[in-house]
Amino acid sequence: MGINDYKDNCIEIYTNKITTKHKTIGKYKMTSVDVYFGKDTEMFIRALELIENLNYIEGLYHVTYMRERQLASEYYSNALFEKIIKEIHYQYISIVTLNMKVK
Repeated sequence: MGINDYKDNCIEIYTNKITTKHKTIGKYKMTSVDVYFGKDTEMFIRALELIENLNYIEGLYHVTYMRERQLASEYYSNALFEKIIKEIHYQYISIVTLNMKVK
């Protein structure tokens, strides 16, 4: 189950496999970031993206949202948190919100 039933026209993908900062192929916008993508990284990015875009997600499944936040807290480490917020620029409030929820 996803976070809602909405199908977006543009999908943003964070990757460490492209040599340019951004690349667009059809509806896929790829952004280069210098992080290793393990389960912990994935959980943090998903949680930050949900917090960052919470007001714009229509029909959000709240159970899924709460599960994503819980998973991020299980994988928390200061080093990982700092690496991600250095590579992907989130609003300060999103960073503080996740940081408060995982500690």
